Amino acid sequence: MWTKRHRPPYLAQQAASCGHVARTVPGAYVCETLMADQGSPRRFARIDRLPPYVFNITAELKMAARRRGEDIIDLSMGNPDGATPPHIVEKLVTVAQREDTHGYSTSRGIPRLRRAISNWYKKRYEVDIDPESEAIVTIGSKEGLAHLMLATLDQG
Repeated sequence: MWTKRHRPPYLAQQAASCGHVARTVPGAYVCETLMADQGSPRRFARIDRLPPYVFNITAELKMAARRRGEDIIDLSMGNPDGATPPHIVEKLVTVAQREDTHGYSTSRGIPRLRRAISNWYKKRYEVDIDPESEAIVTIGSKEGLAHLMLATLDQG
């Protein structure tokens, strides 16, 4: 079954709908029904060492406070609380309708964006970085930091 600490409500509904009994370990969802065929679920040391995800903890605290009737201002995860400006929505629609945007970008990010990152660093910090070898684009800061650690640190 889903542990309360890691159970987003929509995932619990999905688990119930598929008829599987599922549980979580920090950082991963494990379906006990599927794992039963393979004996005991394998434990991964790297996963076991992960602390609870801080935004899950704060989300639970936030929801508990709201259930108590407290007025909460959500400053977590950079979620906007206002509408996206119309000119940005219009540009998104225009770009989404172009067929050349219907695929994945290069894994390091599109060259124009990497050049813009390099230019920003030059203006902001007076530092020259090479857009080809020193600027990459990630899904978010957590992914970027995780990959940085995996690329530069040895085990132990």
